[in-house]
Amino acid sequence: MRYFVLALAAVLSLAACQKKSEPAPAAAPAPAPAAPEAKPAEAPAPTAATTAAATEPGNSIGKVVAIAGNPKVSRAGGETDLKKDDPLLPGDRVSTADKTRIHMELKDGSVIKMGRKSAMVLNEYSLAENSRTGKITPETGRFWANIVKRMGTTDITFDCPTVAAGIRGTTFWGDIDEVDAFCSLEGEVEVKSKKNASLAPSKLTAGNCAANTKAGKLDPLAPKEDQVKGFLAEFDIP
Repeated sequence: MRYFVLALAAVLSLAACQKKSEPAPAAAPAPAPAAPEAKPAEAPAPTAATTAAATEPGNSIGKVVAIAGNPKVSRAGGETDLKKDDPLLPGDRVSTADKTRIHMELKDGSVIKMGRKSAMVLNEYSLAENSRTGKITPETGRFWANIVKRMGTTDITFDCPTVAAGIRGTTFWGDIDEVDAFCSLEGEVEVKSKKNASLAPSKLTAGNCAANTKAGKLDPLAPKEDQVKGFLAEFDIP
């Protein structure tokens, strides 16, 4: 009996040792952290190159060919002096002070001259294979324009404060403030009053003008030769 008890005790002790030596089951691995949510790609910030692209000479509608004094251009919210050969861009506002004049050549060879104390916006000037369109807005002062003849259709307007003049291939002169008249020097110009919509347009042939436009009129005016020479001398650049 004693031997049986001792043997049983030995078996139980051995079983206990075996149970302690068994490794504990491995813990389940922790879940991997969630990947951060992707943010939508942001548009790249404008660079100096992209900002300047719209003002490169390749986008020009013409250039400065002669100056006297210090004509200026307002562009992209700033104002700067113009020099000979500077490009002219759509939307440029060109202005002259006293004793200042400027000659500009458009990309089809047409020429616009501005006298003293004048301002003009070059809104647009586009050429296609069989067409030409443009809008020029003289604001103050006086101007002379030779729009060269060209094959195809032409739709160019000088949108002055008191009149709108349709140009097809013409030499045209205007004085907005002092003389208050617009004249054809070569070819035909159709002038419409912006002050009096009921007034029929006036078709001006060479040597004829429309005057008193501030009063909503297009009174005929035929200046004498010496008067025309005086008008044109205003634009001379030595």
